[in-house]
Amino acid sequence: TETPDYSDLFRATKELASELSVLSAMSKDVAAARTVLEYDSDRRKNALATAVLKAFKDGTDSTSKAEHIARASVGYETTMEKLAKNHTMAEQVIADCYACRAKIDSLRSIIAVHRQIAGIQ
Repeated sequence: TETPDYSDLFRATKELASELSVLSAMSKDVAAARTVLEYDSDRRKNALATAVLKAFKDGTDSTSKAEHIARASVGYETTMEKLAKNHTMAEQVIADCYACRAKIDSLRSIIAVHRQIAGIQ
């Protein structure tokens, strides 16, 4: 087996610094993604309520009929597609954040091993 030297330790440390910068740069996107996910249910309910209200304004007299008309409307479908796209993008940002954190944890472990092998405290 090959013995790690200081260049391996330096590369891992440099990569860790890079990943920490990436994680730091993600903070605003992660916060926005968490907000999207947190309020997704409310936004869906609001979209339905808006479409139901439109159905009532168009002359529907039954609540259940208004809901069926609302769910079948093009406007509601468009809104739901937009919300689904935003939800997917938010989930991707969160997944990227978790992946970055996992890589940082792995690099920290690698650095610890290299330091131990090199005899650095």
